Amino acid sequence: MRNIVFSFSPAGGTQKVAEAIGKLIGCGVADITTDDFGSAIEEDARVFFCFPVYGGRIPKPLNDRMQHITGKGTPAVLIAVYGNRAVEDA
Repeated sequence: MRNIVFSFSPAGGTQKVAEAIGKLIGCGVADITTDDFGSAIEEDARVFFCFPVYGGRIPKPLNDRMQHITGKGTPAVLIAVYGNRAVEDA
């Protein structure tokens, strides 16, 4: 199974977490912070989304970018990076 790590990291902290995960599972990191990334993920992939949480929510630009990533039963792991606050609705 192929692993894919997507990182949305406006301040850089989440990128460090994404790179550590990518290194651990043996894959690179696709930075979707500033690039509109549209992709269909193949069925034999596992996807990791790394993102910050602001005020208990995911950033709106991340939500917009995720609308262009599709999969067919692709397993996804969400990694919320935050500090000093609960994840809440993220």
